[in-house]
Amino acid sequence: MEEMLNEFKKWILSKKDQYPNITFKESGDSIIFETEYGLGEVNIHEMGIIELSVRNRVNDDQEFYLHFMLKSLEHAQGLFNEMIDVLSKLINKPVTKVLFSCTSGLTTGFFAEKMNEAIQLLNLPYTVEAMAYSELIETKPDYDVLYLAPQISYLQEEAVNTLHNPNVYAIPAQIFAKYDTRAMLDLLEANTSNKVEEVDEETITRDVAQHDGKILTINILRNSYRIHLIYNVYNEDNHHDESGDIIKPYITISDLYDLIDTMKYKHKDITCIGLIIPGLIHNGYGLITFIKGFSSSSLKQLFEDKYPNIKFVYINDANAAAAGYYVCNEDYENVSYIYQPMYFKGGIGTVIRGKLLKGVHDIAGQINYSPLSINNEICECHKTPEETIEIVAQMIANICTYIDPAIIGVTCALITDLDELKKHVTKYIPEIYQPVITLETHMHLYQEYGGLIMCANLLNDTK
Repeated sequence: MEEMLNEFKKWILSKKDQYPNITFKESGDSIIFETEYGLGEVNIHEMGIIELSVRNRVNDDQEFYLHFMLKSLEHAQGLFNEMIDVLSKLINKPVTKVLFSCTSGLTTGFFAEKMNEAIQLLNLPYTVEAMAYSELIETKPDYDVLYLAPQISYLQEEAVNTLHNPNVYAIPAQIFAKYDTRAMLDLLEANTSNKVEEVDEETITRDVAQHDGKILTINILRNSYRIHLIYNVYNEDNHHDESGDIIKPYITISDLYDLIDTMKYKHKDITCIGLIIPGLIHNGYGLITFIKGFSSSSLKQLFEDKYPNIKFVYINDANAAAAGYYVCNEDYENVSYIYQPMYFKGGIGTVIRGKLLKGVHDIAGQINYSPLSINNEICECHKTPEETIEIVAQMIANICTYIDPAIIGVTCALITDLDELKKHVTKYIPEIYQPVITLETHMHLYQEYGGLIMCANLLNDTK
């Protein structure tokens, strides 16, 4: 092991001449990589555990983070190349380039001026320019995020397809009409942030039954920029022994293996692993296309055959959120949870009197199979806040007519006004028949708690 670690370190240092814009600094068991806009680190720990990270020096965002056990030099070199690629791309990208567009470019030009004044005053990492839509389509300028004025918001889909950039949004009418720079900056932050919000653990009740051995939960989250593997190790009393967040532009099945292997080595008494997965889980397969190698084999082949001494629980992300939401709302027996991400199709999880509703074919809550989805193109990317709030209101109305839950939690970054959402729901369901509705910004905590609950139940049921 020591020989392989030294060889890996020597190999990294030999790459110095290939990256003239990156400063390499060796410091003990660490190698630090500096650019004007990014800071990367390779840290070598005991037991052959290697930690790779990249942080944006402009906005302090964590752009890349993972740790793994060194087993193969070739595998370690591949992960280092991924890290250095992320760092390299920060060299010429100190700020997020934002483009406003309208028919002529005049009204958005004035708004762009006001935005840049606020950005300069607040020292934020953005620049905003404006351009006529016809010129935009003709010249295809370089930008990170595009916002269309309300009067041309119907051209979103055309812009996405023509410019080959998914980060196209409509400026909400109420923001554009008042040139509300504060609200626009908040929306811009929501559209571009890579951060996963933190919240005090004590806000989540911890009354799960004790169990033998430790539980590892891995929550797979993605946005348009990054994929997060949020992991938690719980001891027999359901307290955290370790938690963290792996951040990469893309992941493969090997990244999941690296995380599991590292946690197994550090916590030798892990007896159950809960994988919280976006998308459909059916007939032993997790149908995830954005993780290379995930959908090609059954879950049993991918995990249980590789780790025969560990029990596995596979949980849809909306179902996990619903399970955690149910336990944290003890006054309600029937609950539903709607997760509508900004870039991908969402889902609904429901718990009825303590039982998670999945259905015979596991498609309960899979919005993409709903007639509502087909008729309204529901959950497509790049919806405006106005369209999104109407779509979610229709989702709530459908849940009420089929299940009639007592409370519904909603996670959707484009919806921030609960009263406005309730007004839209009232168009379909009279207020007297409406459930309690809550807007939730910390869904990942409900998901992780739901994963813990289901893992603990499995361990206790198989004693």
